[in-house]
Amino acid sequence: MRLLKETTIKEEKSISIATKKLLKFTSKIFQHLGVCEEDADITADILVCADRRGIHSHGVARLPRYIEDIEQGRASTTYSPDIVHQTPISMVIDANRGMGHIAGYRSMEKAIEMADSSGIGMIAVRNSNHFGIAGYYSMMALEHDMVGFTICNTSPMVVPTYSRDALIGTNPISIAFPAKKHRAIVIDMATSTVPRGRLENYAREGKTIPTTWAVDTEGKPVSDPELVLKNLKERLGGGLLPLGGSEVINGGHKGYCLALAVEVMSGLMAGGPFSTNIGRSRDSNDISFFFSAMRIDLFRDADEFKDDIDYLIDTIKRADKVEGEDTIYIPGEIAFLNEERNSIMVEISPEIYTIVKNLGDRFGYEI
Repeated sequence: MRLLKETTIKEEKSISIATKKLLKFTSKIFQHLGVCEEDADITADILVCADRRGIHSHGVARLPRYIEDIEQGRASTTYSPDIVHQTPISMVIDANRGMGHIAGYRSMEKAIEMADSSGIGMIAVRNSNHFGIAGYYSMMALEHDMVGFTICNTSPMVVPTYSRDALIGTNPISIAFPAKKHRAIVIDMATSTVPRGRLENYAREGKTIPTTWAVDTEGKPVSDPELVLKNLKERLGGGLLPLGGSEVINGGHKGYCLALAVEVMSGLMAGGPFSTNIGRSRDSNDISFFFSAMRIDLFRDADEFKDDIDYLIDTIKRADKVEGEDTIYIPGEIAFLNEERNSIMVEISPEIYTIVKNLGDRFGYEI
């Protein structure tokens, strides 16, 4: 059960908050800043969903960042996108600095609408902001018997294989496949060893990071998360390693290739900034996204497809386990288990609770 322990908060350290209360609190914060109630509720749902699924690096711990983006003008409280280019199955949107969560939600809604009528919908978005967990948007397609696909670029944080400089983002990939009797397969991962938020979690808790996660300005392994974050913020050099690590022998070049593909499919396809051009302006975070929804019946009967997904999951689950382990997890399974466990009460760390409590004191809302 090593994997499960790594992705949940230990009970003796956690603080429980009613899920509905945390949702209302988070929405009120955004409404206080000028976001309309509907958009504030959507944003709150995405953030609290991350915490419910155990992805605390992308949950309410990010509130200070989003508040700062709004207060400093990098993120607009009103979503007023421009359509740059459109076909029956595709669209390029300029989000005009709109909040990433709303740009993401509305764009995947549109991709699903396109797919419903034409089989597939693809939306590229530029000029937006951090949108939370990529998996949220991919999962929106599941109830429509569609495959959901979400990627985005970020400011440069990852050093390509054999580089000492961060040139590409953590560039997450998410793909969601519907099942019938089982939970859906939901792949949601950074193309770096870990996302930036994991470094922030370790820094908050005063812990060192494994030396396989990041390198310093000289390209040497580093264990201090504060140093890595400082170097990234000031663009001094060094950064996170791509998925697979620093060496070709361990497949690090494959993570680099995946990150580069995401950079092209999101940033370049949307006509937005990419690589070291992202985040150069003080007025915008310049993040780009790419969303796609695809109807399964373009290829085969959706029910038969979901039966085969179930069979595939059963095959994996029945496989012999290594000593000391009793479960082989399907991508997204642990997150679903966490989400179900946190349906009534959400468990967060004392450090994250302090962040939320301080915001409540500042804005006059009780948590």
